[in-house]
Amino acid sequence: MQLDLDQILDAAIAIADREGPQAMTMRKIAHELGVGAMSLYWYIPTKRELEAQVLGRIFRDASPPDATGPDWRENLAAIARSARAHFLKHPWVLDFLTSVTFLDEQTFGHGFLQHFENSMRMVDSLPFSFAEKSAILEAIDGFTQGFVFREVLEQRRREQVPETDAEMHERMAGRMEQLLAERDYPLMRQFMAHDQEMPEQDAQFEAALAIILDGVELRLQRMQAQGNPPPPPPPTLPH
Repeated sequence: MQLDLDQILDAAIAIADREGPQAMTMRKIAHELGVGAMSLYWYIPTKRELEAQVLGRIFRDASPPDATGPDWRENLAAIARSARAHFLKHPWVLDFLTSVTFLDEQTFGHGFLQHFENSMRMVDSLPFSFAEKSAILEAIDGFTQGFVFREVLEQRRREQVPETDAEMHERMAGRMEQLLAERDYPLMRQFMAHDQEMPEQDAQFEAALAIILDGVELRLQRMQAQGNPPPPPPPTLPH
């Protein structure tokens, strides 16, 4: 069988999706592909390199589109929506993102650079400084990762705790009533009164994302009202 790196990464990701990232070993990948384990080391010499390549592949696939559209709001929303979709498809990736070895030289491959390049392309036409554009991306990435992290935790809780949503709400409501009887939290009581009215996760995600984009739009409007010219482009680095 003629192998290539993409085939190896496809097999590794499929194993991690089924059994978790700890099962992503050279032996299992080789069995998945029907080849000898030693043949994989020509492509990926170490387990750490395998993890780095897999993460880079996930980030590349989670990148927004290569081309931008005419609507900057949709361009920025594409960053968040694409990342959320892929992280929910591969929730184990969040375990890597929170590890102390995530940010090292091996993880910075073409997958990460492609993700950053495409994300920057989404803000490139906005009349902000480079620092402001970077801050917008930080806000979108931070929001998306935080939102998905909460979704994944909830998904794992559902898998590990054998109770229905109604049972969970009843259990939590009992504990909350106990705490509220000990001390008054009027705004928390208001939240509990409206808890059942909260929209589904997709709607919550879109509503929170819209608030971030509204902030970008307000900043644009202020800049235009003040008649500020767009900042100069960043200097071209020498080759």
